[in-house]
Amino acid sequence: MQTPEHIVCAAVRDGGEVFAGRAHFYAYQAAAEARNADLDAIYQTFEEGFQTNTGRFVGREEAFTIANAAQQYREDTGEIDTFELACEHLVKDARFCPA
Repeated sequence: MQTPEHIVCAAVRDGGEVFAGRAHFYAYQAAAEARNADLDAIYQTFEEGFQTNTGRFVGREEAFTIANAAQQYREDTGEIDTFELACEHLVKDARFCPA
């Protein structure tokens, strides 16, 4: 039986190149180091999202849907005012940023 799709880490993307981290800040840092670029310049050109266990990069809205279906959304984060996922909304279990 295949494991249902779930969120494994925060990620940023520029074109087809994806960088991941425990939070978007760390993904941006990885991108800046890999490209030997200024972090401020990286912030201007990258799209934020998440990476799933299937290796897919998904935007915040699709990530929200996936996290809900996989029961990764924390109930204690208060009322939902947007349907875009943020790292702080995720349950930090073995599925999120595994070592």
